Amino acid sequence: MEDIVTRETIVLLKTQAAIAAFQGGSGGGWHHHLVSQGSADEGALVMANEALERELVLLKHQAEESQQEAQKLALRLDTALLNLATKNQIITQMRMIAQGR
Repeated sequence: MEDIVTRETIVLLKTQAAIAAFQGGSGGGWHHHLVSQGSADEGALVMANEALERELVLLKHQAEESQQEAQKLALRLDTALLNLATKNQIITQMRMIAQGR
């Protein structure tokens, strides 16, 4: 989970940096900056968008893996609890037999 949070923070910081770069010292906001920088900024925006999309795919994959791992752990926990209950039942029956009940 911590790894996912860290990756989400990195994506957020990258997005904020891309926005800041486009809004940068031009004073005219997005429109002025894009008009003045032309296709170079459009290319940078496309690259930033593609990087963010790849990061999103990676995060989704990691989330799926985490969910699968959580399901496996839940199954192991259920099995362990069932085994414990069975052992407790056996111990109780053995005590009852030993006490002559």
